[in-house]
Amino acid sequence: MLFLFFVVLSTIFWIIRSLNEEYEADILYPVKYGGMPENKVLLSEPTDRLKLRVKAVGRTILSHKYSYFLRPLKFDVSSYSLNTIGTDSSYILTKTAKEALAQELDDIQILDISPDTLFFRFTEMITKKVGIKHNILNFPRIFAKQYMFNGNISYVPDSIIVSGPNSILDTLNCVYTEPITINNLNDSLVRTYLLERIGQVVFSRKKVKLVIPADKFTELSYLVNINHMNVPDSLVLKTFPNSVRITCRVTLSYYDRVKPEMFEPYVDYNDIETSISSKLKILLKDVPEYVHSLTLYPPSVEFLIEM
Repeated sequence: MLFLFFVVLSTIFWIIRSLNEEYEADILYPVKYGGMPENKVLLSEPTDRLKLRVKAVGRTILSHKYSYFLRPLKFDVSSYSLNTIGTDSSYILTKTAKEALAQELDDIQILDISPDTLFFRFTEMITKKVGIKHNILNFPRIFAKQYMFNGNISYVPDSIIVSGPNSILDTLNCVYTEPITINNLNDSLVRTYLLERIGQVVFSRKKVKLVIPADKFTELSYLVNINHMNVPDSLVLKTFPNSVRITCRVTLSYYDRVKPEMFEPYVDYNDIETSISSKLKILLKDVPEYVHSLTLYPPSVEFLIEM
């Protein structure tokens, strides 16, 4: 038992002595880049880890080699001379960064850095204004029974400024909210959502307020006479039937505004020549945007022309 004690004790002393001796070892170190050229954006990120061949006492190497919480080395690109290749590529020899990186590592001497070259591909950064659109996954099935839109969906703000590579922004006309699911909406919604990120593109803001006006609706139905358009003065056009049933939906807040006379169904005499049947299609002049789900019955009518 005493012998085992001395073996353990001597092992501990040996480990302590070994940890105080200098060694060479490889350490895989995370790196964070900064100081990119103005009005430029990276097309592809260089390696996010550097393999350092270092010299230090054993305990220092162990503390760095086996730590899972290594603070990334800061690599300031603007501090080095960029060597250009072609129009959009540059490189830096990592050996030129030894001293700067060593200042971030206490009691460690950097002998070598791998890879020996860091490549950067840049492109011009442009800026433009784009609109906002929602990404409601179950659109338009978002309402509770008997509810519907009471106007248009809007956004606050309705647009943002984006910056990024011309190759991306050239075809970018809008940005979307994060994916959203809305169920059983029975009142107007005003809620803030994140915007869905786009790689290599910088947004002027990360969130947008989505406004969905909602109200309970009712269904209305009117029997309205059909007008006749473009009929020559020498002719008389008769339709069978001479009236049409118009059915529509309107929210309660607009109920009092809807009147039968705002609907003007008509048939066009000029359509007779292009009609492939013995009927004329019933058309409708513009109706207010707050009138929804409008249907005509019948959708077409038979006709007779008299001299």
